[in-house]
Amino acid sequence: MGMSIVVAALLAAAQDPPPKQPRDLADLSLEELMRLEVTTASRKEQRLIDIPAAVTVIRGENIRRTGARNLPEALRMAPGTFVSRIDGSKYAVSIRGFSDRFANKLQVLIDGRSVYSALFSGAFWDQEGAYLEDIDRIEVIRGPGGAVWGANAVNGVINIITKSAKATQGGHAFAGGGNEERAFGGVRYGAASDGFHYRAYGQGTSRDEQHKGEDDLWEGRAGFRADWDASKDDLVTFIGEAYAGRTGTSTALSAPAPLYVDPRHQKNVGSGGHVVGRWERRLSGEGRLSAQASYTRMNFDNDAFGEMRDTVDVDVTHRFKPHASHDFIWGLGYRWTRDEIADSFPIRMDPEEEADDIVSLFFQDEIAVAEEVFKVTLGCRFEHNDYTGFEAQPSIRAALRPHERHMVWAAVSRAVRTPSRSEHDVDYMAFHAPGAPFDTQGHILGNSDVQAEELIAFELGYRVQPSDALTIDTAFFLNFYDHLQSVEPAGGAPGPPVNLVFMRFGNEYAARSVGAEVALTWQPVKGARFYGAYTFFKLNLLQDDSLNATLEQEEHNDPRGQAYARVSFDLIDNVHLDLMGRYVGPLGNLNVDAYAEADIRLAWRPAPALELSVVGQNLLHDEHFENTNSGLTELATEPERGFYFMADWRF
Repeated sequence: MGMSIVVAALLAAAQDPPPKQPRDLADLSLEELMRLEVTTASRKEQRLIDIPAAVTVIRGENIRRTGARNLPEALRMAPGTFVSRIDGSKYAVSIRGFSDRFANKLQVLIDGRSVYSALFSGAFWDQEGAYLEDIDRIEVIRGPGGAVWGANAVNGVINIITKSAKATQGGHAFAGGGNEERAFGGVRYGAASDGFHYRAYGQGTSRDEQHKGEDDLWEGRAGFRADWDASKDDLVTFIGEAYAGRTGTSTALSAPAPLYVDPRHQKNVGSGGHVVGRWERRLSGEGRLSAQASYTRMNFDNDAFGEMRDTVDVDVTHRFKPHASHDFIWGLGYRWTRDEIADSFPIRMDPEEEADDIVSLFFQDEIAVAEEVFKVTLGCRFEHNDYTGFEAQPSIRAALRPHERHMVWAAVSRAVRTPSRSEHDVDYMAFHAPGAPFDTQGHILGNSDVQAEELIAFELGYRVQPSDALTIDTAFFLNFYDHLQSVEPAGGAPGPPVNLVFMRFGNEYAARSVGAEVALTWQPVKGARFYGAYTFFKLNLLQDDSLNATLEQEEHNDPRGQAYARVSFDLIDNVHLDLMGRYVGPLGNLNVDAYAEADIRLAWRPAPALELSVVGQNLLHDEHFENTNSGLTELATEPERGFYFMADWRF
């Protein structure tokens, strides 16, 4: 009775007046989709069909129709991107190999603001979120992006881009819950005055524990965005967000006394926020000048570790055409970051407080050798960091358009990953083992002489639209890595009171990887669309000069093959059905078997302003591991089958 009253009230409120709805992607032809603009690949607006790189665009409408409730789940749609859930809040997200909770060869941006962690390398996905309805698109660049985005954009770049405030006028609210996604909801409102558009939002999420885990989650976020048309050529944007959350984790900390392992359940407490200011000016022709500055603060604390970090980023970019056949972009960047580390018994940083900075300069020139038929893009980024000094990351790309429906591209690039603070300064007690006459402790130590990891990448791609109903995008790559991170024997000291065994970070590994990625979109009839993707990947780690042979097992942290498929049906005007399936090959080093999974979403729009949906996730198994590589001392759990109901209302 109570639910029927709520639905009736929502239906009545949603009838008058019906707000304008965004255009559904199902209404766009494949030709229109291929001509949607993408910005991350080259820092300028380009049609998807023209980009000489492996690019996937996940539109906000795709996210809604899959029923994804967080960013990692949305990224499962991108070929070449491996997404696996570790526990109730943590994910491993990687592109073209080296999967890890802290995937250290992947640059992640939100509206152009880097969220790459300077402490461990990688992104803390459990601390990054978004009001999903406000996401315009996620641009996934597979392959090196160092020439444009700098160090750590080695295997790929993910940029989450939100809608302008002008595109989110009026009100929006959502609420839902189920057995795994226990409860979630949010509200956003946008308005305008004299060329000044703004929105504000708040949302909260509560997620259940996974199988045999104590890894529940609670999180709240609030934020705003404002866009001001200062003149016909000037746009000023302000963005801000604050969050606080708590996640549960089961851990197994090393201990100096019997039983030598301290299993416990602990709460990870995180909070923080950021502010961003951006100014963009349209110049003559296609010229653009933009400047962006951001400040980010994050706090993280649990029984084993604590971090407080401040980060300031400044970025200036200028685009102009010095000649009819040249499209030139150059820019300057500066990043300053400072941390305070709260040590525990097993993990210690020396020093406990540190500040680092990065200064960079980049340029890129797109040369139209034969107007729209053949183009060459030359680019390079020069950076200076506090750990390895000066680094250069050049790239050359070529694109051939023999026909408006065909594009062949090729690229050769160099990219680097600079060391993290932990590789430089950590003292981590990895184990404490009993023995006679003394116990033994094993410590992994940082190394002040650690080098940057290096990649030389060769890529080839073919993008084609053989008919109005079908598009195919393929990419092939061959990667050569050098100076990869390793952990090397570094001597020790006999007791008393304990025997000490030391290992130290080094750069004694090399690797090569090869892979192929294919994605296709097929729209046989209006109201029906199929999307499919397949990835083949093989990594060979080479011991090189390393004395540690066990690291070669890590080449089996990624699946040799994986596939994703989604079928979307508009059954009638106001009923929509989406079926999603995925296959992931075995992760031999992590003892994770190959598996297939399926999700489903059924939505009904009883009124123009109201949508009701039911979503089923992980339908083929009661529970199963997706990844056991949780990092540090945290234990992985098994994601479970889940269902939830959701109401989405515009007003």
